[in-house]
Amino acid sequence: MTVGYDVFISYSHSADGRLGPGLRDGLHQFARPWRRLRALRVFCDKQSLSANPAVWSTIATALDQSRTFVLLASPQAAQSPWVNREVERWLAMRPRRPLLIGLTDGEIAWDGTAGDFDWERTTALPESLRAWFDEEPLWIDLRDVRADHDLNMANPAFADRIATLAAPLHGRSKDELVGEDIRQHRRGRRFRRLSLAGMAVLTILALTAGATAYLQLGQARQQRDRATAQEREATARGLVFQAQTLSVRDPATAFRLELAAHALHPSPEHRATLAADLESSRFRGVRAQVNAAKTMVVQGDLMLVGESRQASLWDLREPARRLATLPAPGVFGASVALSADGRLALVGYSNCDPVCESSAGTADLWDVSTPRTPVKTATMDPGQGPIGAVALSPGGEIAFTATDYGYDDSSPTLWDIRDRTRPRLLTGRPTETASAAGDGVFSPHGAVMATGSGLWDISRPAVHRPLAQPADGFGPSAPAFRKDGDLLVAGGDRVTLWDVRDPTRPRVLSRITDFVHPISNVVFRGDGKAILAVSEEEHTVFTYDVSDPSRPVRTLSLTGPAGVLAAGFADQDSTVLALQSDGAVIAWDAAAAGPPGRTGRPAPVLAAVGALTSEGGDAILLAGFSGPGRYPPAARATISPDGRTAVATSGPVADTVTVYDVSDPVHPAQIITFAPQVRSIGPIASHPDGHTILIGGTDDTGPAVVIWDLADPRRPAKLGTIRRAKDGGLDALAVSPDGRTAFVGGYDEAALWDVTDLRRPRSLPTSPGLVAAAQSQQVTGATFSPDGHLLLVGGISHTTIVDTTDRDRTVAAGDLPGGVSIVSGVAISRTGQLAVTSGFAQPGAKDPTPTAVVWLITDPTYPRRIAEVPTQAAVAFAADGRTLVTENNAGLPLYWDITRPAAIAEDPIAYGCRLVAGPLNEAEWRRFVPALPYRTSCPGR
Repeated sequence: MTVGYDVFISYSHSADGRLGPGLRDGLHQFARPWRRLRALRVFCDKQSLSANPAVWSTIATALDQSRTFVLLASPQAAQSPWVNREVERWLAMRPRRPLLIGLTDGEIAWDGTAGDFDWERTTALPESLRAWFDEEPLWIDLRDVRADHDLNMANPAFADRIATLAAPLHGRSKDELVGEDIRQHRRGRRFRRLSLAGMAVLTILALTAGATAYLQLGQARQQRDRATAQEREATARGLVFQAQTLSVRDPATAFRLELAAHALHPSPEHRATLAADLESSRFRGVRAQVNAAKTMVVQGDLMLVGESRQASLWDLREPARRLATLPAPGVFGASVALSADGRLALVGYSNCDPVCESSAGTADLWDVSTPRTPVKTATMDPGQGPIGAVALSPGGEIAFTATDYGYDDSSPTLWDIRDRTRPRLLTGRPTETASAAGDGVFSPHGAVMATGSGLWDISRPAVHRPLAQPADGFGPSAPAFRKDGDLLVAGGDRVTLWDVRDPTRPRVLSRITDFVHPISNVVFRGDGKAILAVSEEEHTVFTYDVSDPSRPVRTLSLTGPAGVLAAGFADQDSTVLALQSDGAVIAWDAAAAGPPGRTGRPAPVLAAVGALTSEGGDAILLAGFSGPGRYPPAARATISPDGRTAVATSGPVADTVTVYDVSDPVHPAQIITFAPQVRSIGPIASHPDGHTILIGGTDDTGPAVVIWDLADPRRPAKLGTIRRAKDGGLDALAVSPDGRTAFVGGYDEAALWDVTDLRRPRSLPTSPGLVAAAQSQQVTGATFSPDGHLLLVGGISHTTIVDTTDRDRTVAAGDLPGGVSIVSGVAISRTGQLAVTSGFAQPGAKDPTPTAVVWLITDPTYPRRIAEVPTQAAVAFAADGRTLVTENNAGLPLYWDITRPAAIAEDPIAYGCRLVAGPLNEAEWRRFVPALPYRTSCPGR
């Protein structure tokens, strides 16, 4: 045997994580000859293991090369797999080697009669020691020092235990060993005294060597940090790869993995990848979570979900809220229906579990006109099998119940529920069994009902009669009517669209078969131009464009991580809600691909072309269209910061301007038309003082900007003039929010002027930022940020962001790459985080259509493109900062909701965390990131 260690210490890290290493250090020091580094060589895995992929092999080698085994006994050690494994290997060695015990917790009791430990009372030893000792061993009680703060030789109690333990290891008595320790201590002290003189001589050399070592240590730390960073980066890339593979079938987990990747290795690359994936994904989060779900129905902002033993009513407006629970005494899942006005609910249930052979069921009628406090008005008992389907007529006058699919001892039933408290069973049931009926649905006009077998005339419910029964029927799942009642869709092994304008002769228009497993649920979109079809086994909701029912076209495949039980349209048909078998109600974006969604107008509209917003954001001036305010055509316009005064040119090529009182934007009042002493009027800008305007044009000496005071709008007063240094027209004009600086731009020129004294404007130096802006050949638009620190300058070839914090030393902060050329409009939101430029696509682009591009400019050195919408020229932000205003072909304003792309671009981490309701939990982290310690991916969670 090669002896590499005198002692091997085995212990539980959770119980004796401090004591084990403390014993190791004590055995090293006790009775140590002054000339040796340590008295004994001790293996303690926490201290002795280096980075090694083969941990057990290293421990096993140390065991094989050790002379004595010291077990720190405790209940935790007795249950530890690692401690048991070490003990078992030691006991298997031949010849037998010494094994010493240090008791740190629990009890050890010896049974002298049995010649073994009393295992009924012993709690600190592993079972592998049973019958190993030939006689009672001597163990050391370490329980009183285990919790001591100072586990070192300066602690008398701890030093005494070390001496007791060290004696057998050195093969000497405790008293002799203590004496030896004292002698060695004295020798060491003498040696230290003699060494001081030598140390003084070596100090300079040591300092030099120390400096070198320090540098080497720094290099070693840098290498370690680089290795750690590389490991995190590699892990992060692996997580992103896993996220891509999960993005279709489990988008929530995929986004959590991308968030974890960014937490491990924050980088612009991972942030941009997450933002792009969030933007492109149709996943909109888990809207609700229910238990043992069976089915659901959506009506407006309400959702009714059938669960085991109950139904739950939800408000779908974000965030979704459970409004109430409707108890259902059955032990199997409830079937549900909501009336068209959302004021009545019907809940059917079974009194048996899914495996029973026979069962009865009833249906409860609920008044949910006050959703938070629903009231059960009646119970309907058809006296048949378990209720598997329910429906309500459009007017809420008739209820339909049917047994679970497959029962043949009953038929579907109609009820007169005009008296909500006394439902009346109607006679003359359809002569079909429930196995043929399946689910049922009423037509929008209420005179026809569709079941699995066909169409029924229920205009006189008590004597309803069959209208048509196609050979193959409509299938076991509930069919669905279009809102006009002329079109019916039915699921099953295929999705069939039926023309039912003549319900006595339904005609097949088309069949859809591009799926593998049966369709269990079909629903029409509100406008009737699309349907959704649910395949539970494929975990997918399919959507189809049925604008032409004879040629349906699949538009979306929305796949989740679990089977889909039911689905419906919500949020004004812009969202698909899918109820999964795991109880999650997942929201999917069902809107067509394209620009951000259109929205209603956020402020009064004055006219069109050249969009400008007032500082208060309560008015938008779009000059050039004789709109609601009856404005004459104009090419240029501006509006005062308070939104009360507007100034516009008096025509496309004008030498005069008109001042309007727009306190009432729908009924503007013309105040005065005057000649501002420049011809061919170009850009116009309002001053922040609310009564001064700057008008660009040409006078007798060349390009000029005249400054007018409109404090008395009926008597305009000229204040000063700004003259261009170069020939050429003026196309861009802007005033900073503090009113101290004006920007003037045109052909081959971009200049700043100090207008603190409006009567004596002063030219500011041409600095690098202005030079960069002028390189766009011709400046065509400009605007300041709300804080005045940035200036956005658009031109023929590109758009430049200029830092104007120091007006005398401007710098180019960034460019808007790949945006638009021949810029016709620029704007910055009131928050200063978003910018928009309008113009034409860059040369070589396939689509030359006029376009507005929205940018995130939180970091102007790294602007990010977040949305693109059509426009003619005019662009502006509404006061909310999340609505973009553009112009259509007729010169009318369009409003675009850019809330989502803006939120993603501003902070994709925060948006992603909200979307998936938090990061990977610790169990998920161990599954996906087993090699690194847990860290949250969402700040504050």
